[in-house]
Amino acid sequence: MGESKANPKMQSRKRKHTTAAAAAATNNNDVEFQKPPKLHRADSSAKPEEFAPPWKNLQFINCIQDKSLHLCSKVESAFNFVNSRVGDLDDDDSETIKLPRLLCFLNDWIQSLLFPSDKKPHAHGFDAYIDIRCWEIFKFCLQESLKFRVTLNMSKNLLRPVELIARDALSLLEESSNCSGETLISDERLKLYDAALDCVSLVFSSHGGLSSENLGLWISTVKAVLELVLRMYDKNLDGSNVGDFALRFMWLVLQPFSKFLKVHPVRQSRFREFVDELLELLLHVSGELHLRVNGRCSVWTGRALKVVEEVLSHGLFHPVLIDEFLSLHGLQKYAASCDDVSNDSKPAIQSYPRHLFEALNKIITRKNAMAMGSVGLLFNSFVNSARNFKGTSVMYEGNNTMEKMNDSRHPVPGENSNSNKIGVDTEKSLLNFFVLIMEPFLLEINTYLQSEVHKKHQLVDLHGILKAISNLLASFMQEKVYVRTEDTSGGACLNFFKIIFNSLMTTSTSILSLSNYDTTNRKGMEIYTLSANEIIASMGYLLEIEYEVIGEELVNLWFIIMSYSAINCNMLNVFGQCSLSSSIPALGCQIINLYSQLRQVRTAIVTLCKAIRLIISREGDTEECSSRLTILPNEVHYESVEKLLSSQKFVHAIYKAVEAIPEGQVSGCIRQITDDISESLSWMKDFPPLVDAEKLQILNLQVKLLGGSLSSLYCLVLDSVMVTEGNSNLVGVAVKELVATVSSYLSTLVGQQGAPICDFLSSVLGGTVDGVIRKGKFLKKFGRLSQWALVFFFQLFVSCRSLLRQAISLMAPGLSKKVSAEVGDVTAYSGFELMERIDEIDTGYFTWIVQPSASLLVVLQYISDIYHKYGSDDSCPLTYVFQSMVLQRLVDLDRNIELLKYLQKKRDRSRITALKEEAAGLTDFMMENISWVYQSPVFGSDDVACEDVISLDPQSNRWNRGVYVANRSSLPTAVWLNLCKNVDIWGNHASKKHLKKYLSYLLHTSLQCERSSLQEPVLQENDERNKQFSGARHARDLLAQISSQLLSDSLLYEQKFIHRNLASRFCHALEKAVQPLFSYFASTDLSLQRSPNWLECLSAIDNSTVVPDEDISVEEMTKSITNKSFTGSQNMTGNSDDAGYYAYAKIIEGDI
Repeated sequence: MGESKANPKMQSRKRKHTTAAAAAATNNNDVEFQKPPKLHRADSSAKPEEFAPPWKNLQFINCIQDKSLHLCSKVESAFNFVNSRVGDLDDDDSETIKLPRLLCFLNDWIQSLLFPSDKKPHAHGFDAYIDIRCWEIFKFCLQESLKFRVTLNMSKNLLRPVELIARDALSLLEESSNCSGETLISDERLKLYDAALDCVSLVFSSHGGLSSENLGLWISTVKAVLELVLRMYDKNLDGSNVGDFALRFMWLVLQPFSKFLKVHPVRQSRFREFVDELLELLLHVSGELHLRVNGRCSVWTGRALKVVEEVLSHGLFHPVLIDEFLSLHGLQKYAASCDDVSNDSKPAIQSYPRHLFEALNKIITRKNAMAMGSVGLLFNSFVNSARNFKGTSVMYEGNNTMEKMNDSRHPVPGENSNSNKIGVDTEKSLLNFFVLIMEPFLLEINTYLQSEVHKKHQLVDLHGILKAISNLLASFMQEKVYVRTEDTSGGACLNFFKIIFNSLMTTSTSILSLSNYDTTNRKGMEIYTLSANEIIASMGYLLEIEYEVIGEELVNLWFIIMSYSAINCNMLNVFGQCSLSSSIPALGCQIINLYSQLRQVRTAIVTLCKAIRLIISREGDTEECSSRLTILPNEVHYESVEKLLSSQKFVHAIYKAVEAIPEGQVSGCIRQITDDISESLSWMKDFPPLVDAEKLQILNLQVKLLGGSLSSLYCLVLDSVMVTEGNSNLVGVAVKELVATVSSYLSTLVGQQGAPICDFLSSVLGGTVDGVIRKGKFLKKFGRLSQWALVFFFQLFVSCRSLLRQAISLMAPGLSKKVSAEVGDVTAYSGFELMERIDEIDTGYFTWIVQPSASLLVVLQYISDIYHKYGSDDSCPLTYVFQSMVLQRLVDLDRNIELLKYLQKKRDRSRITALKEEAAGLTDFMMENISWVYQSPVFGSDDVACEDVISLDPQSNRWNRGVYVANRSSLPTAVWLNLCKNVDIWGNHASKKHLKKYLSYLLHTSLQCERSSLQEPVLQENDERNKQFSGARHARDLLAQISSQLLSDSLLYEQKFIHRNLASRFCHALEKAVQPLFSYFASTDLSLQRSPNWLECLSAIDNSTVVPDEDISVEEMTKSITNKSFTGSQNMTGNSDDAGYYAYAKIIEGDI
């Protein structure tokens, strides 16, 4: 007991002795003290002081308070003391000074080093903020205080070292001009940064944050962190350790800053500083984050993006400040007209909004495209704040009470409620803000258009402006601020939207003129296409917001879309890729869908046809030349139209829109198409004389547009309209009017005394080619292009016949018989009526055009001979149309043959024979005409590129009969689909040779389906190989699906020609499949046509003289044989759902 009492005295004497000894060395220490290195490390040679319980904590405190000790020694002692206490707190009960009290002392001391006052930026020249030991000590205090529930004091200067950490990392990144930031920022420095961030996280998440309300310090710290993040993105370090650190740093700083702003509104004295220092940085960072929201650091990116939005919302549009923004005026000046934006009559703007718009103008002046591209975030934040403003309670600095904002009182029953008026006022405020924030960008657009400087040098700046407009419109559309049917602005909104639309159209005209200024400058062209993308996106947003902005400009809008499509084609030809490929069809689909909703889709289609006719520039025609927007050649513009109409999404949008036309408008739609067909034919005749090769080339393109693009649109409409009982009469009349329009041209070609094809072409092209025709040189020169004129009329006739048949089937009996007789159809008559009138009805294919008419076979053979004679290199469109016409005629012939058989008149036998001969002749012509299709790479070779394969789903309605699909690459699939869908029509009339060839390819392509499924796991092991052959496999898989579906259809096996021919073809395919089983044996007289002698076969196998390759083992050879035989049998049988197995089962059962 006495010993314990004496201990304090002994310890006191020892401390005095230690203090005296340390005082003697003070001068030496002062002389030897130097500034530590930039990144402080522990001195391994120094021996830290050891403390023993129960005075351990007290001795440590005395050591820290000892002024004679070097500061570095104190830090080292504290660091070692902390490390010794981590996880070892069992002996704390015996200590005279408990750990909670020690934590308070240690926390105050380490904060004095890390967070010095303004007057002492570096305590004793010691940069504690870059010493990891200091941060680890502070981290220990924060963590242990949570365990003991000790409240720690927090320095008002806590943010200062946080800013210094950001500046330190930023300086290292700026030094790394020629190397990555990962190289200069070492792992040791990153550990220091992580320790500091851990402390920042603990301070704000668990210790209540700061006790200071110093907004200036917050702003300088946030500015440093944002600059660090931007420098990180500039160095392309996102996804690296430095990138993760920067994003985490920003989130940890901006999150408490957002909370700070929510409780402490930015008053007028600091609002200018906030927007001047942080607005541009926040918008720029937001733009960078949006680009990477789905990237490698998606978690931190998403968190950072959210907190950036919160900072902008609380900093700019706090409920205490938002009154001034809600009282803005700017929309009313557009109520009278939609003139250009003027600088006159600007409304007075109060201080907060004025500072914001001044800062925004500075961003525009500095041409910061990324920051301008995020300006829509300001509008989103304002909308959210304004909508949450009414009824919001806010606690703000200077008042500890909750201030209830104006107009928050709920309406009292029986009292006139003004809740609707409040909503209208709020919407007006949002519209006013939108106008005021959009106007500076429209003024910049006008400045660009009026500039005399070469516009190609301003494309980069223009891209930023266009991106800002697009982003603002996207935000405006997303927030649904404007509802067209609820607009109370007196037309001001519509006028302002028209100003935006007109500015975009004018800008399009301006930049399209630069379309070919330097195709070798890849970066410049990328900026060009980015600007075009922003214009296209902005137009899409405007149409979604207010479709009336188009007004009478729909033709010009289509024309601009196709001009951009020409840019897309030119870029694809030069660079192999272009970002416009998806945005152009998307805008086209939006226009079609919009007009479909307005029940005016025919207007959209007809204006598209008008724009197509404007796309070809004719030399000497001033009006047409002035309408051209680009300087690209006509060939590129023709390719652009073809590219747009080859988009399956765009074609499907037209199909669905036409299908949805109300039944009462269908006949009107057909009449409008008829009028446009007349305009197209007049356009063909209105052509200057052919005096040189250039005009001939223009004529070539014009005829291709007529037979390709325009006819595909017309036929797509005719094939898509819905015919009902209610509109069948009117549809029939409209279709007859359309056929009457084209009959005057076709009658010269398909009459029984048919005129030469030159007369037909002369009637189509008018006086343009009369002189050449008279010289007898027309077909020799223009044979290849003139097929498009034939395609135009034949495809229209095919579609009209099909549509009229639908209408006839739904007409009243009397009218249907009358119309049927006019077009050579007998389906509307009963058997009794036909017995009396069969001889009076002309059932020729071209009866509808002219009577008497030539047979289809004669016309097709005549045309085919001409084009084979003059060696047309590409008759794919004609081939496809011929196949469609033959199939239509075969349906008629089959029906007429069955009808005549039913009537059972002896005198009809000769007519039946003639019809059968015509059917056989047509079938042979069709099969011979498409024979080259079987040589297509799609049927065998692997050398098929992805772009050579059309997108075709045989089970969907997206496949349409437009001739635009029948080019050299897509024709094989189109023809094969037609053959398989209509095999019951032509199969009974085909020759044995053609049937065998067809069935062989049918089995061959169907087996590829199973083979592809077996090879798929192997292909997946090599991604590059999979990509290389994806086009070929897609094409063959498509053919295999078509063939397999046909073979799986039980109705196929009810056809007599299948009974006669499929068994032999199947056996032939089976023989080829099992050939690999015997390929290793010497016997070469293998024949599966005779019964086997099993003794000879077994003997041959036993005595086989097969010598294995010296590099291949017997086991491997045996395995190879087994695999080949298994693959062959698997391909032939497969599972119960496989088409080959189905056919095989039919043969075994004796059905075939």
